[in-house]
Amino acid sequence: MDERQAQIKEGAGLEESRVNTDLVEFLRKWSTPLLLVLVAIVGAYVLKQRVDDARQRNVDSAFAEHAAAMSGMGEVSPDSLRAIAENYDSVPAVRDMARLDAGDAYLRAAISGVKPGAVVDLEGAVENEEDLIAADERDWWYGQAQEMYQAVWDATGEESGRPMTSIGAAFGLGSIAESRGDLDAAGEWYATAGRVAESAKLPNFVSLAEQRSSEMVAVADRPVLISSVNLPPPPENELDRIRREFNRQSMPDLDMEPLEIPDVFGELGGDADDAGDEPVPAGPALPETPSETPDER
Repeated sequence: MDERQAQIKEGAGLEESRVNTDLVEFLRKWSTPLLLVLVAIVGAYVLKQRVDDARQRNVDSAFAEHAAAMSGMGEVSPDSLRAIAENYDSVPAVRDMARLDAGDAYLRAAISGVKPGAVVDLEGAVENEEDLIAADERDWWYGQAQEMYQAVWDATGEESGRPMTSIGAAFGLGSIAESRGDLDAAGEWYATAGRVAESAKLPNFVSLAEQRSSEMVAVADRPVLISSVNLPPPPENELDRIRREFNRQSMPDLDMEPLEIPDVFGELGGDADDAGDEPVPAGPALPETPSETPDER
């Protein structure tokens, strides 16, 4: 007991009191800055979460609008796709897809001579003549398509890390050059598409680029596509000609539509000249009924 009391240091209470006083002074001096730093860290984290959520909603909205523009039953509107590309410039994937699709729509219109969204029947006739593109107007449509493809190529190029987008732009620019008759420029763009595809290890597109280069045809040498409404009427068959001549000779003074004589004999497999008044052949004879039953025998 005496030894323990001897080990008690004199003034220990004063030292503990000094330690508590230093802690209080430290907290009084640094608690407010530390609290502000903690609040700033939490606020930055919350702000980052909100920014990420807003960015993700913007990306989702961009893909949704592009999908809606491409899901219509008729021809897609290149103007709508161009607007999507401009509104979502911060989403490169959707922006470039929209521009490629818009370029395709402009190019199809220039080649077919029909504006996007025009109503065309099964025979190839356009319902509204204003939807037809005149020959001297097609260059404007080619120019719009080239603008879209060129914007994509400028944003991607050969080393963008997005080879499919670059290949699509190169093929589009090659198609425009080929349609305008500039086969040298078209061949260069197809070769560029082949290089990008080969670098990205896409052998199918390498083969496609080689095929497009080898099959290039000048516009003047291309066959003209004619719709069925512009074709001459098909020739009459011999039976229709005989019917028409018979109706004309038998009813020369009647102002009425010619009668159609059904090909009855042709349907039955016979011939009208052999029909005459010959009797209809009888069918096979039925077996005779026995006069008596086995019991009666």
